[in-house]
Amino acid sequence: MVYTLEFAFKATALFRDYFLDRWNILDFVVVVCIWLGYGFEYFDNADMLTSLAVVRVLQVVRLLKLVRQIPLLRRCFKTVVHSI
Repeated sequence: MVYTLEFAFKATALFRDYFLDRWNILDFVVVVCIWLGYGFEYFDNADMLTSLAVVRVLQVVRLLKLVRQIPLLRRCFKTVVHSI
């Protein structure tokens, strides 16, 4: 629901310029996949675990967007990756 609201606010504010940024396109794809997952669960056309797995993967990709934008978070992420 939060992703949907974010999409609605940003798309309304930026209008046509919203789809010029690749990260906004990714956000849009995440929102669409989330709603498709909910639809598949509702109509029982797909296994619930499969649709939830797709949504989780897309949310992780979206989290990586934050890692790129926030320097302190990027440093923490690099530390975790190097420790593994």
